[in-house]
Amino acid sequence: MATIDITWTSRKPRRLLVKCPRSENARVKRVGGGRFNKRDRGWTFSPDLGVYEDLTRALPGAYVDPDVHAWYERAKAHRQELEHIREGTPVTLTCKNQQYLYPFQRTGVGFLLKARRTILGDDMGLGKTVEAIITAEEMRANKVLIIAPNNLKHHWYDEIRKWAPDRRVLSLVGSTRKKRTEVLNQYVDGYFIIHYEAARRGKQMKKVDGKKRMVLRDHDYIDELLKQDWDVVIVDEAHNIKNRKTQQSQDVSRLAKKAPNAWFLTGTPIMNRVPEVWSLLHVINPDRYTSFWSFVKKYANAHPGRFGWVIDDHASNPDALREEIAPYFIRREKEEVFPDMPEKTRQKIWLEMGSKQARLHDQMWEELMAEISDQEILVAPIVLSKIMRCRQIAISPELVGSDAPSVKLEALVEFVQSTDEKIVVFSQFAEAISLAARELRAAGAGCTYFTGASSDEEQSEAISALNTDPETQVLLTTLKAGGEGLDFTAASVVILLDKHWTPATNKQAEDRVHRHGQTKPVTVIELIALNSEADRLIEDTNKHKKRLVDAVIERRDARAKSGR
Repeated sequence: MATIDITWTSRKPRRLLVKCPRSENARVKRVGGGRFNKRDRGWTFSPDLGVYEDLTRALPGAYVDPDVHAWYERAKAHRQELEHIREGTPVTLTCKNQQYLYPFQRTGVGFLLKARRTILGDDMGLGKTVEAIITAEEMRANKVLIIAPNNLKHHWYDEIRKWAPDRRVLSLVGSTRKKRTEVLNQYVDGYFIIHYEAARRGKQMKKVDGKKRMVLRDHDYIDELLKQDWDVVIVDEAHNIKNRKTQQSQDVSRLAKKAPNAWFLTGTPIMNRVPEVWSLLHVINPDRYTSFWSFVKKYANAHPGRFGWVIDDHASNPDALREEIAPYFIRREKEEVFPDMPEKTRQKIWLEMGSKQARLHDQMWEELMAEISDQEILVAPIVLSKIMRCRQIAISPELVGSDAPSVKLEALVEFVQSTDEKIVVFSQFAEAISLAARELRAAGAGCTYFTGASSDEEQSEAISALNTDPETQVLLTTLKAGGEGLDFTAASVVILLDKHWTPATNKQAEDRVHRHGQTKPVTVIELIALNSEADRLIEDTNKHKKRLVDAVIERRDARAKSGR
């Protein structure tokens, strides 16, 4: 019988090496992820526990070098330790303030400490920020880089001051590039907070071959950040790097790959599609997850289409995908750790648009359908732009320059006047937020609002008014500006004027109100135009996308709760 050896490569970085006769190459290649190394005359693979187990299953009877076997036993013990921690094995901590953690947060800290590179996928409102800070303090990390959405930088600053008051904290702020560079040059150690845009190489106009073109800048903050030896990189709301092709995802990934500890915090680990899971796994373990297409073809239905490969949204093998994610992932639900959480109920209120509003919507929709029918190839931005206009009309025709009355704004004002509860109103459109605020104020309702264009001070004042001012009943904000990381527990009602294409984004927004610290039952009200094709399209899309999350993430949690 031909001899197959599994050993180490002769050069560093060390990789698994499979030496076999040429007749066995087909079996080795079926494992996936291997490359033939001419120097060592064998197939090299990433030194990963899963890869090794795939190799031994595919190559039964192969000779395994004792050093490789010893490494495998250590790695397997480490995986079992992580599993025990995830299941609730007590974790001993020594840093200050750790005594104020909930038991599930201590478990999260222990998991981050041992896993080193992982996804903390706890449900929204369970204190992922606190867990990350305590873990950094427990390991006595010298340099910690935090990458977060711009509207959450102050939240991180405040939490670090609360949980690690003795540590230096710097945030990359300033109205000019010169001021921000000065802040960056001041950094020596401690926590350094930046927003996603600062971790991305920007663009500039430059002459290329005698013509002005938009190109990447030669020097940016990313270059200075990469020069630092970060002990920990924390990526908050990590679903923002779901698209492997964007400059933002690539540059954030470069920073995270360079650090020995990288923690990805997100309450929505799967936003839309299976490929987005690969984006996170690739940053966590780039040696194992080298091939995007191998991963996608394994866990999703991918097939050749007219313009390239078409990837279905749903997982073709959700059970196997759950097993793949498990070593890099810990998630706890609110209802699991806080069984006394107030109930959240949902109401879909279907409203019939008036004749003028409906006619305006139908004209726009028919125009879109005519373009699709007449053109064999229609540019996607054109379609999305027309759908967006239909959605705006369904909120209020005034958003497209018409004076036709709005059934949604009328319903919003009527509901606010019928209750004393505090309310948070969300929309994707900043213009809809300011318009709704105008209508509420005209009706005598006390309200405040902020959007992505608001300053940090305006945002802080709006949230403070909701929390402390008895005259302020309503806070209005956009899904992007107010849908992540903030706390609106002073309110008990959420109203969605319109919904995002992605159900996780809508849930993020709802859970600004339905989170730990909420003492009242929460009501979520969705205002949907009954005779709007655009609103119906959003509803159907959300149902379809939610099936993926239910299959891969929520189903596993449900089984755990039921004891199965």
